[in-house]
Amino acid sequence: MTGITSPDLKRNNAAGGYVAGSPAAPFPLGPIDYGNDAGLAERRLWAAALASLVDDARAYWRGRGMSGLSADSTTLEAAFDDVCRAGPMTRRCCLMCEIDPQWLSNGFITWCERMDRSQNKA
Repeated sequence: MTGITSPDLKRNNAAGGYVAGSPAAPFPLGPIDYGNDAGLAERRLWAAALASLVDDARAYWRGRGMSGLSADSTTLEAAFDDVCRAGPMTRRCCLMCEIDPQWLSNGFITWCERMDRSQNKA
């Protein structure tokens, strides 16, 4: 493990990161060399988590169970409350996806109101 005791590694860590191409760098390319795909998989993962949260909230509002959960599940209710109030999970997922959590919450509430109006007309 010569890289850990390397003076270059210590200097690079003190400066806040590695220098691309330095002998101490754990990878041959610097972060800027990765291009637009850097972090894409992580953003997709957070987007999937956010979509799942919104799906659970929608299922609660519609009164339908999903994912093996009954319609009156506390898990679905918690998702609904979190999305409506831009709670901690919604804020975290939105932050990681670069989405305004209040915008998402307002849009979800608007969707709920429209669904309620359309069901009352039927």
